[in-house]
Amino acid sequence: MALSIEGATYGVDEMGMKAALRHVENNCINATKSALRSGVSALRDEVNNCWVGKSADTFKENIQHDVDDICAGLDEAYRGLDGAFKSIQTALVETDENLVTPR
Repeated sequence: MALSIEGATYGVDEMGMKAALRHVENNCINATKSALRSGVSALRDEVNNCWVGKSADTFKENIQHDVDDICAGLDEAYRGLDGAFKSIQTALVETDENLVTPR
């Protein structure tokens, strides 16, 4: 969506932004979450091999909780980016629709 008046263009490449958001989601958010989950799985295996007892269980639960919190934060950050893009897109459409009022 773009507005052009006398050679000046204000707007956003809608398809480019959607592609960029998909890239951020797939290559940043999802890749990071996958690496965290894989890492915590490996850590749990190592803890199981060398540490037993309630403290070991609590440690594993705490680490899993932390990873879940980080993953939720990443999802929230992505939703914020997506929402900001949609707000910009909506504002441009409204600007275009209200640029000239009918008589």
